[in-house]
Amino acid sequence: MRNPWAELPDRAPYVLKSDAATVSAFNRVAGSKTRLRTHILPEPFLGKPRTARVLLLQLNPGFAGSEVRWHQRPDFARVLRANLTHSACDCANPYLDPSPALARSPGGTWWRSRLRRVIEEVGDASRVARRLAVVEFHGYHSPNFRLLPVTLPSQRYGFWLVRRAIDRDAVVIVMRGRDLWRVAVPELDARSRVFTPTTPRSAYLTERTLGRRGFSAVVEALS
Repeated sequence: MRNPWAELPDRAPYVLKSDAATVSAFNRVAGSKTRLRTHILPEPFLGKPRTARVLLLQLNPGFAGSEVRWHQRPDFARVLRANLTHSACDCANPYLDPSPALARSPGGTWWRSRLRRVIEEVGDASRVARRLAVVEFHGYHSPNFRLLPVTLPSQRYGFWLVRRAIDRDAVVIVMRGRDLWRVAVPELDARSRVFTPTTPRSAYLTERTLGRRGFSAVVEALS
């Protein structure tokens, strides 16, 4: 399937042409906490979701305000652009990159804390970065998630990435929005290597949240 994110505009608003009418209409009625922030780059996926051994499913990238100055940095934006087009870069998952431009960013801090136990168990952060990817239900930032009334054209690519992962028997962790993901990708219900954390809002991957079987499956797939 063609990756629509290769066509993202070079300047804000960073919205795909195919999504623009729906995003604009949604933002006219959305509150301040759920309005989609189109002045920073979308993050519909992180890492290499077409080959990842472990796939984490989220709702949409968050927004606290501190992200803006990072997205304005050319080095930071360049890596996120490479991620959007599945281009080769030094680190497969940008927020697990050791460089300060990424590790100290809000996304870098957030993801490293959530994956700390997995990285410790695998013993190699670069290996985790190469083999673990994230797919969002949709790619546009907001402080809080609110379900859009229709499916964006760009979402279909994310759903396709999840189906590809299921076909190659990757471990899938439905971090948030389990019911939404099950409707969008019904194939999730038929697989045994699909897990849901017991505390999805915290999004930490540990033995406690995934259980011994789920955590072991993640570590084994990444090792």
